[in-house]
Amino acid sequence: MATKKQDKKDTKVIKEEPVEVKHPEENAGTLEKIETEGYGRFEYRNGTVYEGHWILLNGRKVKNGEGTLIHAGTTSNEAGNEEYRGSWKEDKMDGFGVYRYTSGAIYKGEWVNNKQEGRGVYEFPGGMIYEGEWKDHKMHGEGSFIDKEGNRWEGEFVNGVFQSKMQKQLKLEKLMKRKEEEILANARNFFTKFEQAYANSDKRTYKENLAPFFAGGQDEIKQFYKEPYPKYEERKPEQWLELISLMKAYTIANVLRHKLDAKVVDPNNILCPQFAEQGQIVEFTRTLPDLSLIHI
Repeated sequence: MATKKQDKKDTKVIKEEPVEVKHPEENAGTLEKIETEGYGRFEYRNGTVYEGHWILLNGRKVKNGEGTLIHAGTTSNEAGNEEYRGSWKEDKMDGFGVYRYTSGAIYKGEWVNNKQEGRGVYEFPGGMIYEGEWKDHKMHGEGSFIDKEGNRWEGEFVNGVFQSKMQKQLKLEKLMKRKEEEILANARNFFTKFEQAYANSDKRTYKENLAPFFAGGQDEIKQFYKEPYPKYEERKPEQWLELISLMKAYTIANVLRHKLDAKVVDPNNILCPQFAEQGQIVEFTRTLPDLSLIHI
């Protein structure tokens, strides 16, 4: 499949002349109140027209909220115009909006800081359609492309280009990342469960409820990691709680994809493959105010 690139002539960033606020004059010692927001119609010297909501920002009325901007076309009829209808934030397209280009192309989707970013649909003049993720005004991320012949291409786009040779690698990396996020979520849940077990315990039940969280209390761990392990008896229950609560606000989390990725534990102590069903290791590091590090 040939690579697909978005038509560059349709991706200009809107720049227009600011509308200056005319400050009211003082009359008989009184100062008329200045409006800081509103709805109106603004006609620019270059023929561009904006109608919609605005706010006062640094002494200027700027587009903010829902509104429509129409750029005068190169022809005398309305078909030559470019038009944006949608959300604005401090004079920039931001949020959901629809942009109709002079070429006939249409983009319907999300905008950030005057650029197509998020999810959106781009209809090319020749009938081609892209639907998917955008970044920095380019097709970037997961999406589908329908060409002129109606063939549908699905996969990962990178900086506006669909590269078929990269698809397997990109999809695999995406699956790995998703699995990594699931493993990390389960590991973070360990902290919450420990705190809950502590809260539901007293002096008589601390050991019974908290010891199962330690490797020494789980014989099966010996299949996955060599001794020594942290033991419940090494600290008082309240000291373990303090450490767990501290690590809950970790600075770095390292989900091992391979045992050689270990930065805290000794890789030679890891007895099983990582990113498998059992024996997964996640390292947590917390940087303290004095820049010292603690690990778990």
